[in-house]
Amino acid sequence: MKKVLLTIVLVSALVSCKSEKKEVENVIPEVEVVQPEVEEPEMPKLPANVVQLNDTVYEGDGLNLVKAQIQNTEGNKFLIKVFLGSENIDLYKNGDYSLFIQNFAYEGDVEKLDKRFQKAGVASYWVNLKSIKDYDEEHVLFKAFDSELLGFKKTVIGVMNVKTKTDVFRVQYDDTILVN
Repeated sequence: MKKVLLTIVLVSALVSCKSEKKEVENVIPEVEVVQPEVEEPEMPKLPANVVQLNDTVYEGDGLNLVKAQIQNTEGNKFLIKVFLGSENIDLYKNGDYSLFIQNFAYEGDVEKLDKRFQKAGVASYWVNLKSIKDYDEEHVLFKAFDSELLGFKKTVIGVMNVKTKTDVFRVQYDDTILVN
């Protein structure tokens, strides 16, 4: 009888321990999850006569297109500013590399292009990288041009090695508007 009683006491103690353990395991404190507010960096406000073509940096082969801006200086006169980044910009200042800008006109607007560009339907401009100007930690190229057109089918900006006729990078922007 003692054995039976002892067994019952042990079983009941074991069962009560297990039930207490279950209660402890099932109790989970409620924690409120709060998403941290991430503030987006504020884009610098551009003047009304400046259009920025790109939102992100385009990484080329050792030479990056940081930003490209087109400024309406007066009437049909425009100034394009191309900001480049490179760890060794001197490699590209040897005269072998040129920046090119190509504005492709819509079919109905080709006759509004300068006569020298009408046959191809593309207004092309070239700037040798020897003329890079340093501005803070960026390198800037400037090209002024006149245009009767304010909207283009696409604009292509790139850097080419003019000796080997190979592109370092080439970026295309569709439906380009030159003024705000």
